[in-house]
Amino acid sequence: KALGREGIYVQRFLSGSRSTMTSMASVIGGMADAGIITNERSRPGEGPYGTAIAEQMKKLGYETHLYYAGYGGWERVDDFSREQGFEHTHLGPSMEDGGDTNEWGVTDKALFSYMAKNFVTGKPTFNLVLSSSNHPPYSVDLEAEGCPLKEVPEKYREGFEGGDASLKMLGHHWYSDHEVGKFVREASANEEGCLFAITGDHWGRAFPGPRPTLLEQALVPLVLYGPGILPEDWYAGAMCGSHYDLGATLIELAAEAGQEYRAMGRNILETREEDVAVSRLWLLGSDFVVPADGSSGVQDLSGKSIEEPGRLSAAQRRYDLMHGISWWRIGQGNELPKE
Repeated sequence: KALGREGIYVQRFLSGSRSTMTSMASVIGGMADAGIITNERSRPGEGPYGTAIAEQMKKLGYETHLYYAGYGGWERVDDFSREQGFEHTHLGPSMEDGGDTNEWGVTDKALFSYMAKNFVTGKPTFNLVLSSSNHPPYSVDLEAEGCPLKEVPEKYREGFEGGDASLKMLGHHWYSDHEVGKFVREASANEEGCLFAITGDHWGRAFPGPRPTLLEQALVPLVLYGPGILPEDWYAGAMCGSHYDLGATLIELAAEAGQEYRAMGRNILETREEDVAVSRLWLLGSDFVVPADGSSGVQDLSGKSIEEPGRLSAAQRRYDLMHGISWWRIGQGNELPKE
């Protein structure tokens, strides 16, 4: 939130999909999650999708790096990233340095310490980072890391026992936030001109209370931070988007005006009041949220059931087009069917 106050905190923002890799694949490949396991369909020699973020940043003159706290064989993340244009991948086994690990890889402290030591300076770089500590089994020694959380915070106490969150989980929220915040502050101080986009892969599935609203199930954060980089005249409260929109947003911030690029989404910084954010699971407008599969009715942002808004039909059509095109490109190739 502190970085968001100094940059842009997009509060109406959706994860691309329901799991780490399905969301990650939509960020890396730039395609919507069409339900056909994108990272398993990509193969060496086929070339990146036209929408792949690393390949497009490379064409803009950026050296491209993936940093992942875990192991490259997990969900083909190493192979998939390289197939989609990443020139360099940095994985957990090279980051251990005697530190604690669990089945998901190294701690956030080890990850960001490795990045600080190996961060390429003196040339433009595009870096995609996936950490792992804010995830079960929540094995960080929080006391040793100085976590101040000793009891459930007051704002969570009402109904906390009726939910499935734990104090240890909240402590790991603090830990991950602390480590990424520390890295961002140090990196931006040491390397002028850095832009950071900080988000989450999906909602945590465990909630500090018994009944999360649709909105609380849908949202993940997005913070854009870059002293001297970001425009200063944006009203973040009006913005909405999803992981599908990250490629367009970052390319438009990095490229010269008029640069041609390919993306499924749109520039979040140019959100209009009537725009509706689209992800695999949700449609989110300025005053409503609804599951994309129609499993329940429309809610307003406070959780009350409301009538279907008029602009929902156009948003559903856009949803179908984005996922249909992605399904064809991922599963069938780059040639459209002949009539």
